[in-house]
Amino acid sequence: MVQIVENRTELEGVVEGPAGEDGRLRIRVLAAEPVEGFPNLLADDVGRVIELDGGAEPLPAGLGEGTRIHCRVRRAGLDRYFALPGSVELDGAG
Repeated sequence: MVQIVENRTELEGVVEGPAGEDGRLRIRVLAAEPVEGFPNLLADDVGRVIELDGGAEPLPAGLGEGTRIHCRVRRAGLDRYFALPGSVELDGAG
């Protein structure tokens, strides 16, 4: 098991589609800005597609491809990303 330090990132991205049946979304990362007091573990992911999970607060259902998403994200493993509760904002829902 890989240990990840406590971290936070302000993420801006665009929905590319669902990432399976469990509510995760495929998000192309457009920007990954640091959050004061936390390491930014998504800085190298700009331009990549990640699978974002809502964790305890599911991501909004039915988001269309091209929807812009802004949220605070915690990286929990090599390929595990969670939107923090109450942080998800959407623009241009498709």
